Amino acid sequence: MAGAGQVLVQELEAAFIEKALEQKTFDPMFHTMEPAVVYLQLLKIRMGRDLTLEDLRQAVVHSRSMKMGTLNHACTIAGVASDLSIEFQLYQVHGKATVQAAQYRQQLRQFGVRAKPRISRLIPEQVHLTSQVERVKLENVGYGGRDEVQVTSLQHPSWLEVRVSADHRTLEVQALPLPGGHYRGQVRLQTNGGTVVLQVGCSSTHYPLPQENPILREALLPDHPDLDETATLSELGQLLEGLGYLALPGGMYLRPEEKTELNFTHQWLLSQDMLLAKALPALGYTSDMEFVDDENHVFHLQHRSGHLGGPDLQVMLELHEANLEHMKITAEPELGRMRVHFHEVEEWRALQGDTFLLTGTLQHLREPEVLSHLLALSEQGRHVDVVLSGTGEVPQVLRQQHRSGRLSLYLVAQHLPYRLYAATGSQVWYAPLPAGRKGQVSALPRFEGKVALEERDFRELSWRGDEHGLLDLELSVQMQQVQQSLVPMRWSETALTQNSSGVDWLDGRPHLQRDAAERVRTSLQREAEKAGVDLRPRIALPILKRLGLDAAHVVLYDGPVKLSRTGHLLHHRHRQTLPEAIRYCVQAYGGTLHHSQLRKLVEAYLGGRSLDSRRFINESLEQCGWGGNGYRRPREGWEPQSRQLPRFLLEVLEHTGSPEKANPWLQGKLFVPAPQLERAFSEAQALYRSRIEAAQKEQALKTAVPPVTSGTIKDAGVARTPIPAPAKPTLKLLPEKVLVDSAPDPRTVSITALQVQILSLVREEGPMTFRQLLARHAERCSRTPRLIFDRVLLAVEENLEAGKLQLESRPAPRDAESQVLMLPGQVYRLRESKVRSPEDVPPGEVLEYCRPFFQAGRPFDVQQVLDQARRHYRLEAHWKRMPEHLNWLRRQLERLMEGGKGRA
Repeated sequence: MAGAGQVLVQELEAAFIEKALEQKTFDPMFHTMEPAVVYLQLLKIRMGRDLTLEDLRQAVVHSRSMKMGTLNHACTIAGVASDLSIEFQLYQVHGKATVQAAQYRQQLRQFGVRAKPRISRLIPEQVHLTSQVERVKLENVGYGGRDEVQVTSLQHPSWLEVRVSADHRTLEVQALPLPGGHYRGQVRLQTNGGTVVLQVGCSSTHYPLPQENPILREALLPDHPDLDETATLSELGQLLEGLGYLALPGGMYLRPEEKTELNFTHQWLLSQDMLLAKALPALGYTSDMEFVDDENHVFHLQHRSGHLGGPDLQVMLELHEANLEHMKITAEPELGRMRVHFHEVEEWRALQGDTFLLTGTLQHLREPEVLSHLLALSEQGRHVDVVLSGTGEVPQVLRQQHRSGRLSLYLVAQHLPYRLYAATGSQVWYAPLPAGRKGQVSALPRFEGKVALEERDFRELSWRGDEHGLLDLELSVQMQQVQQSLVPMRWSETALTQNSSGVDWLDGRPHLQRDAAERVRTSLQREAEKAGVDLRPRIALPILKRLGLDAAHVVLYDGPVKLSRTGHLLHHRHRQTLPEAIRYCVQAYGGTLHHSQLRKLVEAYLGGRSLDSRRFINESLEQCGWGGNGYRRPREGWEPQSRQLPRFLLEVLEHTGSPEKANPWLQGKLFVPAPQLERAFSEAQALYRSRIEAAQKEQALKTAVPPVTSGTIKDAGVARTPIPAPAKPTLKLLPEKVLVDSAPDPRTVSITALQVQILSLVREEGPMTFRQLLARHAERCSRTPRLIFDRVLLAVEENLEAGKLQLESRPAPRDAESQVLMLPGQVYRLRESKVRSPEDVPPGEVLEYCRPFFQAGRPFDVQQVLDQARRHYRLEAHWKRMPEHLNWLRRQLERLMEGGKGRA
C-alpha cells in the first residue's frame, strides 16, 4: 500500500504547491489548512477513481509536509461531510524566493509529464487455508478505475490450486491434500499494474496417530519443502498434549499409562492461526461431531482435513467469547457426543515483553507447563531472569540454561511469591502462578542480597564481550539436541542383525549389498538434496519411509549423506573444511549462540576433533553473522559490515528504509541486553534521520534551477553562458573502523593464526597502508605498534608470499610503511576520514572518490574535483610533501575527462 499512498501524497503536494504559486508574491514559508473533503474531490478527479477519507488519512502519513487536523465546523462537498482538515507546510529549498519558485514550477512541469501508472493490490493480501476455497480480489489503487487491472500470469506452489476468474480480477485459492503440518507459500501475480504477492498459509492435521510412548515430537514432522517447522512443532505439541501426553524437556512426550484410553484430541490452546482459520486441529475424529456446552447448547462441528470447523464452530466461539490467544478449550465424550468446556485464559501465558522475571520457591518449579514456557522463552533469546527462594535441588534443565547463558538464575533468602513478570519499555505486568489475574507495577522488583547460581552469571559475563576465548559456555537444552543431530550414527548403534535385509556379513562386520547401495546412492541423495539436507539436518523418517530404506542402509553407505543419532539426515564429507563445518552447524541451530557453544557443535560434527578456541573466534566471525559481542548466527543474504551495535543498527535502517521494516529483520538476530539495544536503536535512528535530512538537502541543491541572468558575459565579441559548478554526487561512505572485536597479542599466537587475523582486517577495512594496518591491529589487541611490529610484518610477508595479499604499486609510495595492502581482486571502497591521517589514505581510494563527479552529467572542472577530494581527506599538506601523488591523480582525472572509462 506504500506505493499507492506515495502516489496520493505526490498528487496532494502538487495541488498545494500550485496553490502556493498562485499567490501574488511567492512565500517560501507558505502554510495553509484546507478542508479534507475539498482535496478528496480533487483527487477523485485526478486519479480517475473513487477514494475515501480513510485513503486520504493513510496517504498523509507518508508526507513530511502534511498532517491531518480538525476544523471548527464540518464541510460538505459532493455529499461527503467531514470536519477533517489537511495542514500543509511548504518544505524549503535553498536559494532566494524567485529561485525557489522557479524550482517548484520545474518540479510541477516534470510531475505533469510523468507516467500515471496503475498499481495493483490484493484484498486480502494474505490468506490462511483449511478445506474451503478462499477468494481474493485484485483492485487498482493507482490511476484509473478500481477494475482497470488484470492478472496476466501467475506462479504458485504445487500444493495450491489457483483459478482465475473470466475477468482476470478474482482468484480462487484452495489447498490440495497435504500431510499434517503448517505450510507457507506465495502466489506471485504478474498484472498490468505491477507484480503483487499473495502470502498463503495452510494447516493440515493429517498426522499419523502416534503409537510410541515416549515419542520424539520431531519424528511426526512430514517431509515437505514449504513446511513451517516452528509452527508445526508447536501444533504437534498441543495435539500430543491433547492426546494425554506429558511434555518433557528436549522435545520428548510421555503418556502415562492411565491416560492411554483417550486417543483423540480433547483439549486445545487457542492460537492466532486457529482464530484466523476458524478451525481447531483435531486427531482421531472420523466424522462430524456434536458438541454440547455447559448450558446445553448443541453445535454440529464438521471434521474436514484434520480440522473441526464449520459455521457452528464460529457461533460456538463467538457465544463463549473465545477470541483470545491462549484460551483453553477441553472436551470429553458423553453419550455419543462431546461435552465442551471453555476456560479463562491463564494470563501468565499471554504476557508479552522483552524482559521476563520469574519469582517463587524451588518447590514451585515442579510444574512442567511453567517450566516448559520458561525454557521456550530463554531459547528464543528473550531476557529471562529467575529468582528463587527456599531449599531443594534446582531442576537440571534450569541449571543447564543458566550455565549456557540463556537465562540468569539467582537465589535469595526471603520468601517470594510465585509470579511471572513481563516488561516492555516502561510498562511492567505480572501474573500470579499457576492462575490469577494479571496486574501492573511501576518497575520490576529488585532483590537485595541475591546470589547467582554457582556464584557466576554466565549471561552477564558473555554480554561483556568475549573475543579472547576465555569464556566457555555450556550448551543449552536445544543446543544439545542440535549437537546430537550433528553426530553421525555408527553401525554398532543400529539394530542390525544377521537377518537384516540388504546386508552381508564378512568377518563379523556388516557390508551393504550392491542393490541397496545403489538405491542409497541415487534415490536418497536426490531426495536429501531436495529436502535441503546440504543446508541443515532434516528428519530422516518420512524420507526413508517413502524410499523403502532402512536406517542401517544409510549408516553403512559411505557417502556424503549420513544418519545422525537423533534420526536426522545430515550432510557430512570426510574432508570437511572448518569454514564449511561452521556454516553448516550455525544453520543447524538456526538462532544466535555464543562462539564457544558453536565451537562445541562444530567439534561434535567433525568427529570430536578439538579446535583452537582463539582461531575459531575469528574464523566463525568470518563465516557467520554478528549477533552481539561474542555471539554468532546464520548469515543473511545481506549483512551489515559494522561490529559496533549503533553502527550495526544504522546499517540495518539504511538497508531496510525504516524502523518498521528494520524490526522484522532484527528479530532474533541480536543477543544483547534489552536496555542496551533500546539505547543503541535510538542512537541509530537519530543518525539515520540526520543522514536522510542531509541527503534531502543535497538532492534539493542538485535539482535546484539556476537563476536566470539578465544578460551574457561579453569577451572579444563572443557571448558565453556562465558554467555551473559540477554536480556533487551522493557518496555513501563506509565507517573507517569495522572490526571492533578484540584480538589476542600477536606474540602469543601462531603465525598462521595471525595471518588469518591480518587477512580479516584487510578484507573488512582495506585496502590500507601497512602503517594503518599495524595501528589498527595494535588497537584491537591493546598493544603499542612498536611491540608488535616485527610479528605483524612477518605475517604480512607470509601472506604476500602465499599470494593472499598483494601490493598496490601506483603511484610509488613514500616509504615501506606507506605501501598499500589489498586482497587479490579487492576494490577500493570509500570510507570516512576522521581518524586516519592523510598519509594513510590510499591514492586509489581518492581516485574512486573522484570518479562519480564525472558521471553527474553536468560540466565539470578537474581542479574543482581535486579541491573536493583535498577538503574531504585533508590532503593539502600531504600533496605538498608528495607532489607526485597529486600529479598522478590529476593525470587519471584528465584521462577520465577525455572519456576513459576503465580503471585508471
